[in-house]
Amino acid sequence: MNRLELNDPRWAELHGGYRTPEHFTELLRDLSGAPTPELWDALHHQGDVDLGSYASLPYLLDAAENAEPEDRTDWILLSALILALRHTERNPEPPTWLSEQLAESETRLLPLALSALTVTDDLDEDTLAGLLGAVAVARGQAPLGRVFLDWQPEGICEACGETVTVAGYDA
Repeated sequence: MNRLELNDPRWAELHGGYRTPEHFTELLRDLSGAPTPELWDALHHQGDVDLGSYASLPYLLDAAENAEPEDRTDWILLSALILALRHTERNPEPPTWLSEQLAESETRLLPLALSALTVTDDLDEDTLAGLLGAVAVARGQAPLGRVFLDWQPEGICEACGETVTVAGYDA
């Protein structure tokens, strides 16, 4: 797989979700268990991702492939979120040297998400929504994927400030 090796000096120039340089190489060296809050924060912050987030994807997907089934879903969701958010205007377009890696990441994401849907016992609503979002992102449907990845059966209407519930949802 095409990836930025951890000893590549370009890592020092890459930013994460906070738009600041992060210690990506340290964070990506040991990806056992589930993703740590520190890793989530470094790669994603309130809808923001950056080039370091994109460059981390092969490592996140490796972790998903190597994780125990109970830890695999979080790696899939983090990867799907980064891939989905790269399509928003507020996040940077990937440079050419990252484009092939992103396409390969989408390809790798699909079988992981489909497998998690079939082998994960007792899927709760949020996990099911997230995995469906990952499938949508991997199939090139980032806006639809975001709906599932950001699933909230209730929300506040931006126009009127009232609480709204998704149609057909019995809260």
